[in-house]
Amino acid sequence: IGQFENTQRVQRSKGGKLRRAKEGKWIGGPAPYGYQDDSIRKLLEIDNDQAKSVRKIYQWYADGMSPADIQFELFKQGGRFELNFVGNLYQI
Repeated sequence: IGQFENTQRVQRSKGGKLRRAKEGKWIGGPAPYGYQDDSIRKLLEIDNDQAKSVRKIYQWYADGMSPADIQFELFKQGGRFELNFVGNLYQI
């Protein structure tokens, strides 16, 4: 019985996340950098200050900079980003 209830709980959870995603709603967790979570409406909204940094990062990458070079440039400008963070942006 416990395993059956657990399986049902997992299926309902996945179904709820899928439904919210199809409705264009954020399914949870911390908002990606460059966005802020509107937890009432369950939507992501662009964080204009952070979005400027994200645009710069993508432009630098398009210009041929490596993630390590981008991290160094951000550090020089006062940003505190981990290399994994910068590298993960390219997986989008």
